[in-house]
Amino acid sequence: MLDLTTKDSESEREKLRQQGDLVVKKLSKLADRYEAFCNDLENRHKSTTSPETDDSTMSSETTLSIAKTEEKRALHLQLHSTLLPQLRHQFTILLRATNPSDLRDEPAAKFQLILQIQSDIRRTLDQISSATDVISTRPFPRYTPRINDQHLKDLKPYRTSGLPFYLTTFLLDQLQFVSQDSCALIQQLKLSTKKYKGKIDVAGTRESLIGQTNELFEWIDKSIYWLRGSEFDLVQAFWPNEIRGFDEQLEVILAMMDPTIVLEQNTPLSRRRPLRLSEPAVELAKTVVPLIKLTRLFFNKLSERGMNRKRLPLFTTLCSYQLEIIGGVAGDIGCKLADILEILCKADEYDEEDTNEVVTKKLKEIESCFESSFLLILLHFVPIIPDTDGNPVQNYFKNWFATWNTQFTLAINNVLDASQAYQDSGQFT
Repeated sequence: MLDLTTKDSESEREKLRQQGDLVVKKLSKLADRYEAFCNDLENRHKSTTSPETDDSTMSSETTLSIAKTEEKRALHLQLHSTLLPQLRHQFTILLRATNPSDLRDEPAAKFQLILQIQSDIRRTLDQISSATDVISTRPFPRYTPRINDQHLKDLKPYRTSGLPFYLTTFLLDQLQFVSQDSCALIQQLKLSTKKYKGKIDVAGTRESLIGQTNELFEWIDKSIYWLRGSEFDLVQAFWPNEIRGFDEQLEVILAMMDPTIVLEQNTPLSRRRPLRLSEPAVELAKTVVPLIKLTRLFFNKLSERGMNRKRLPLFTTLCSYQLEIIGGVAGDIGCKLADILEILCKADEYDEEDTNEVVTKKLKEIESCFESSFLLILLHFVPIIPDTDGNPVQNYFKNWFATWNTQFTLAINNVLDASQAYQDSGQFT
């Protein structure tokens, strides 16, 4: 083990710390060029997102994609098969090289390794930024039915516009967190001439570095998943958050009906929960419970735990506009259910007729959301589900959806009837 206090001359220790300064400087600037690229890409995309230019911009992007299809496809493959896995491997090496015990034992050797790997990382980031710049279209544009891009297959704007979401903001944040913790670790070990200004906690900083690196790996994996996943994988990307939202909504409405229930989550909706609802309002709330449960069941069935157990083809005959409808349906319905819960929270403060009007309006909107996406799923995703060992999986899902739709329609009608009854109850009070 290297003992800087007894075995080395002051000049040697100073030289080592100066080398540490160089390492800290290089690590602190690890993502500088990538940050500049991300900012530039964001600014360029912002300049093409006004409503007046949506159609023309999307049309030109679609035409450009056709002209550069082979180049884009090659870069698309390079990103998910080579560059992103390579970046993951390089940060694995960096994490090992910053192990505190190794840095204490062999600081010079580890510094040399870190300098080399940070240079490799910067080179890989440059390649990723170049590829992303060519492949990506502006983030999640407002697709319109007038833009047909089915012919682009795995390079439809729905996929390519989502790429910057993963490879810029979130990936960049994690790159910076990892570089900051790495620099802090070196300074806390007193392997730099610059004194660390915060509290010295080598074990805590190392733990933070491991956590931030693992978070970086998650975003790299999510980026690869977005690039190589089937279109049905892509439209489900944000569903898990929405499904958790349905869980929360169910907890809140049950607590609205039973004041003795203690909510675990402290959310804006749960904080607005009334201490007690009137009996007519409770009766109305009871009918909303099956609606939330059926909504949650629908998305769980379509998720990887349900319908998507086997890998589907990379692309379908859907256009980006239709994919956006399916991808956004869980969030849209979640917002409308939240509106219903909001009015139920205040049901006893408002006129019964106003409550009925809002509930009825939101139910019709929920029906409309489900109808548009439901039909697209039946027409474009169910027919490409592969059978399992001769079992007619497609028939199973068609029958399941038919049964679900019947139950959902009944649940909607029950809420409508209860809402009307709630309005009528106010006429006799």
